[in-house]
Amino acid sequence: MPLLVDREEPMPLEEFVHSRYIDENYELCGGELVAMSPARVSHEMVVMNILYLFRSKLFGSPCSVFPSNLGIYFEEDDSFVMADASIICDKSKIVDEKCVRPPELVVEVLSPPTAKYCFGRKRDLYKRFGVQEYWIVDADKKEVLVENFVQDQKILYRTKGFVKSELISELVLSLDDIFEGV
Repeated sequence: MPLLVDREEPMPLEEFVHSRYIDENYELCGGELVAMSPARVSHEMVVMNILYLFRSKLFGSPCSVFPSNLGIYFEEDDSFVMADASIICDKSKIVDEKCVRPPELVVEVLSPPTAKYCFGRKRDLYKRFGVQEYWIVDADKKEVLVENFVQDQKILYRTKGFVKSELISELVLSLDDIFEGV
């Protein structure tokens, strides 16, 4: 699990964005500092494959694909997270070079230290604040869980076949392509 940094009081988002933590590998979840682990090679391979596939499917559409270093701000909850990949179709969600409202679709690629956090607090944060679809990718098991929060639907894709977004019809991705090189 990511390391929760011990503080006597929760950290407000405003303090976080002006601290050293914003430039380091930290997230803020409900005012709690969370130190994230460095990524493994298999994690980064899967992230790069997904970004490439998303971008190639959505090129020329109103939707933009973002990698993990895009900060997502949830001011109402004193939270700042960085998804492994996200898709934003509504450009009004980007203000002053920041994502200030939830992306339409978020992807997290699990790592052993972050799996519980991604399935728990981070997932709950995304659902509560309006992310419409959440992909949880397990590089070790080579499976993808697609959770559509709007339709309250979960589909687990494993082994061979295709992963399909219920939200963005252009996103039909081969599992072989997602896990290429892993």
